[in-house]
Amino acid sequence: EPEQFAPEFELGTREVFAVEHPAIIQNLDNGIKTFGRDQPFERIINCTEPEECIPLYIRFRDPTCAPILSQSTATQNIVLKITVPKRTGRRRKKGSRDPFTYDGASTNANHAPDSQDVHMQDREALDTNLWKKLRDNADKYTCEVVGEIKHTHRFRGLADFHQSTSHGPFFRKFLEKVLPGDVQKMREFKFDPSRGWKPGEEIIQPPNMTPLPLPFNWHWQQNPHVNQVVDPVTGETRLVNVSKLVRLQVEYLPHYMENIPQKSPQEPPDDEELLEIIAKLEELYQERPIWTRRALINRVNYTLTEATLHLIRLALPYVGYRFKDGPFRDALIKFGLDPRKDPKYRMYQTIYFQLAERDVKDPSAPWNGIRQSTKSKTIKKPNDKLSHFFNGRDVAIDGKIWQMCDVTDPLLAKLIKEAPIRETFEPKNDGWFCNGTLAKIRAIMKVKIVALHTEKEIKDEDFKKALEMPDIIPERQQKQIWIPVPDIRLTKEEMEKLRTDGKDFTVMSGM
Repeated sequence: EPEQFAPEFELGTREVFAVEHPAIIQNLDNGIKTFGRDQPFERIINCTEPEECIPLYIRFRDPTCAPILSQSTATQNIVLKITVPKRTGRRRKKGSRDPFTYDGASTNANHAPDSQDVHMQDREALDTNLWKKLRDNADKYTCEVVGEIKHTHRFRGLADFHQSTSHGPFFRKFLEKVLPGDVQKMREFKFDPSRGWKPGEEIIQPPNMTPLPLPFNWHWQQNPHVNQVVDPVTGETRLVNVSKLVRLQVEYLPHYMENIPQKSPQEPPDDEELLEIIAKLEELYQERPIWTRRALINRVNYTLTEATLHLIRLALPYVGYRFKDGPFRDALIKFGLDPRKDPKYRMYQTIYFQLAERDVKDPSAPWNGIRQSTKSKTIKKPNDKLSHFFNGRDVAIDGKIWQMCDVTDPLLAKLIKEAPIRETFEPKNDGWFCNGTLAKIRAIMKVKIVALHTEKEIKDEDFKKALEMPDIIPERQQKQIWIPVPDIRLTKEEMEKLRTDGKDFTVMSGM
């Protein structure tokens, strides 16, 4: 005999989502109301993560009812649609001509049971009729696979279920008298004035505990502004927030400001670690009166821990000031020193490029905050303490500001050293450099930076035409001067990569 196989059915394409309701649904409208007023059916359909859940309110009319949270479970169930011939319920004794009966009730053949009577049958009768349909039509049914159930919401918190469906006498009285909002009923609500234990006394149920199985990692950290202080009189230890005492910002001045600050507007707080860093910074200002932030941090002989970075940021306002624009933009200048008065300070002028940062941050910058490590993205601290220099062979991926003295590329360093000095200081753009000279420095340096980012090879001989431009161009601002620089021939993919990284490549066509 041929081998017998079970019938095969093709899965339907319809997406089906299931909710295992913990109660028997006899009224569909009330069953829907148990999901709350928001009715999170869209959340049920779009649920993809196992942590997602939906609430269920067994006593949906009770505003104090705590919800039961579901568990989103991945399943591989299927929904079958089984169709059997409709059972009329007509029957009579075989071979007789007696009137037909419908489910045991005698009537004539022309009277069929009313549809409302069928729907009003109790659950047991409906189950019995369904069983009879299946028995009478064992070979006359059709089966169709509607779809697969991949996600099912289950409510298995039986303890929460019993807690949400039961109330003691006190809570029942509270629900009946107080929650409806009727003033007359509220006046009927009274506590038992007698004292002591009473037989059958109700114990108030405890609050609902969190359904989360694991605690959340909040990444708590010690506030660096909060210190422990011992009272010299009582000897007790207490916490003191000293943030208001040290929250001093570096003073920013516009380029046209005539008077410069001679010292910090206030004395530093009595903090041993902070005072030590301030003293170290003052020693560095003896070597060099003007620093960029990157150069200053690279020069500090401290381990770049987050606490140290935070203290450096707090120490800067006590050692120097800055210009918000002009030739010395964003440079930290020693108090009492005005570099606009003497051309010898032109080597400390800053050269700034609009190289926007998007995904890459300066890992050595203390102003990014002391809680950077709480983010998922790892910030790698640089091992190279020379990242503030530009040597023409490599460049910091997040660098956009350099000082003239930190440009060690041979071509640019020679151009800067041999540049003529202006007779008068130009406070807005050029400083102590002539407009043509500064335009050449900016153009050549930007082309080299773009070439390094795109791994293009470029030689100093390619800048011959740029170097032939005059140092002084009358009646023209530095930003309006065009410098003929070599075309490094970027492809569309390379240009798109520069846009993605936030780099400005318009310098290739000149200034």
